[in-house]
Amino acid sequence: MQAEGRTGSGCERIRHARADGTATEAALASVVSELQALPNGCVLEIAFDFDPSDLLGQLVERGTHAQCRKIARRRWVLSLQPPGDRELIDLCDLEAPLPLERILEATAALEPGQALIARTPCFPNPLLAQLDHRGLDWEAAESEDESALVWIGRPA
Repeated sequence: MQAEGRTGSGCERIRHARADGTATEAALASVVSELQALPNGCVLEIAFDFDPSDLLGQLVERGTHAQCRKIARRRWVLSLQPPGDRELIDLCDLEAPLPLERILEATAALEPGQALIARTPCFPNPLLAQLDHRGLDWEAAESEDESALVWIGRPA
């Protein structure tokens, strides 16, 4: 498994990696290792050249929040969060401005020190300006399929 950076992302809470090889057992060992090093409140997105759906059941048994998406003919992305974290909100199927509205509604309910992670259909520049205006912390990174992950936290 190799860590990958995203151009200009500088994110600490949104991490990307690429799985090496095609063996499910080896991939599971690598994924579990990466997941154990992932702090609470973060998300790890791993790109695969094979369908990692077989890993989902084993990861869910460990309490991990896991979502798998096919992004190309022979390309999948697995999004993982540590046990106990709030599950990622996937808004990719919504048309604008619904992702922005749903995220702003969800952030209004955040208590100080709480955070959420959302996936949007594209990089959400208008949302980021709104989050700044509301005094919320955020990190955003574009994914391989041009969707974006956004971590949003209310300062304690």
